[in-house]
Amino acid sequence: RVRCWILQSEDMRRIADIRTMVGMLAVVMLVACSPDKGNYEYTELNDVEIGMGREYRCVLKEELVIEPRLNARQFDEKDYDFEWKAFPADNEPTVLSNSRNLHISMSLPTGAYTLVYTITEKAGGFFYRSTASLQVNTPFSAGWLVLCNDEGRARVDMYSDIKHKLYTDILPEEIRGMRGPLSIHYVDQMGIEESPFYLVTEDGTTRLGSN
Repeated sequence: RVRCWILQSEDMRRIADIRTMVGMLAVVMLVACSPDKGNYEYTELNDVEIGMGREYRCVLKEELVIEPRLNARQFDEKDYDFEWKAFPADNEPTVLSNSRNLHISMSLPTGAYTLVYTITEKAGGFFYRSTASLQVNTPFSAGWLVLCNDEGRARVDMYSDIKHKLYTDILPEEIRGMRGPLSIHYVDQMGIEESPFYLVTEDGTTRLGSN
């Protein structure tokens, strides 16, 4: 006896689909098993760890020195840019220094700041950052103001009862050249939050700010 099967057109399409799927699978497996001849080079990032305090306090007109510890696999100072910025609560930031260590005479107005230290890799642009709180105080809350005649120029010194030291030539640059010192005058401003002290000279009169 001879058995015969007659395949309908639908069965033929199914067999063709199966053969197509098997062929595609074989191609995928062949590609997946082929050796990867690509040229890949991986470089480990030279991460920089910054070790510094979380809180700093300083006094106006005095030195602020911060020398953070920098740890990395390889560290060459010339390969990096450095930036120290002070961010007040409601104003634009001030760049304090572009050196690895911060060593400045504090000139910021008194108040609270966020101190941000950023190290940027010159070649790759990667940067590392550390932040701390910064409080700037003044030694001039209590003491003695001394008006001097420095060869005709008005010079103001102050002995601070807070720091127990003498600060010389404390006037800001814009009024340091006033000539003919006459007096330091106190005006009771009845609770107005401004300095009550005025410097009187032959060149004119100016209010002395709290900073």
